[in-house]
Amino acid sequence: MILPISDPPIIGYQHYAYRMSVLGAHPDFLNWLYCNYIQLVWIREPKGFPRLDFYEFQKIDPFMNELYVHKSTITPYVSLLTFIKDRLDEGRYVITFVNEYYLPERAQYLKKHNVHDIMIYGYQDDEEMFVTAGFNQDAMYSTSKFSYACMEKALLDMDQAGKFLKEWSDGIHLLCLFEGRTFSLDISVIAEQLEEYLHAVNSSSRFRMFSPKLEQPFGMAIYDELVNYLQHIDIADIDVRMFHILYEHKKLMYERLVYLQEHAGVHLNPTDLESCKNILERALALRNLCIRLMMLNEGQLIERMVALVRKIEDAERQTLPAVLQALQVTQ
Repeated sequence: MILPISDPPIIGYQHYAYRMSVLGAHPDFLNWLYCNYIQLVWIREPKGFPRLDFYEFQKIDPFMNELYVHKSTITPYVSLLTFIKDRLDEGRYVITFVNEYYLPERAQYLKKHNVHDIMIYGYQDDEEMFVTAGFNQDAMYSTSKFSYACMEKALLDMDQAGKFLKEWSDGIHLLCLFEGRTFSLDISVIAEQLEEYLHAVNSSSRFRMFSPKLEQPFGMAIYDELVNYLQHIDIADIDVRMFHILYEHKKLMYERLVYLQEHAGVHLNPTDLESCKNILERALALRNLCIRLMMLNEGQLIERMVALVRKIEDAERQTLPAVLQALQVTQ
């Protein structure tokens, strides 16, 4: 029993990759994807390092049913492995936490107890293996097979986890795709979010009736934050994920515009579309410079990264107003 998955368009953080691996099978996935993941937010953590991320009000997926249960609720009555296999037989994908100390193909295997999330999307009784997705020892998002014995230890041995992680590690998310639901492309929604991104509007203010407003930088205000981060962070502490998220933001933006031209009758100036492609290429170069910086510890690369950040920002300020106008005309 192996459930279908697709290549996720966002892998900067695993929770995006897992859900999109499932959602990607829905025929309206691209309609939904391109109406979302437009706004960015810079999260200043009270303790620890900042984080660049897509802004999401909630993880509400129109094609997904999600159940949440605790391992400690299950194990007094049935084997956790049996429970997981039964849910897979029902067509439910399993996202939970494991101790990577017990899992081959993980960087911490037999070295360090490390609690991390994982997606289980199949099993093979003849080989006594679970089929999973996650980041391997080379920091690449990939699929892996783990024996039942390894997975049982990894799922249950959380004694080395801190108090905060121990609480999370007891959880299991069960995801099921609703293939019968539909989602239509909404150009007005895309235009609204792009305008908020361009003018650094705090998008969380829209949802004050549900959750307090986030006092964080939004949209293009993240570029000043990113430059400040580069100028003050210790190279040993730099987080490549925020540069990968920035790259995925530009990749999605370019692909979104191509999709809107082909499927929604949006007429874009070829020069503006080419500019968005160049922004994407610069963001990829920035991400790659960050990887080189982490590997070689060459401090002079910081200046090149700052210069690239500013070039990306300047190019967007020149290009996105025309893109926004094209969207508004099409509504």
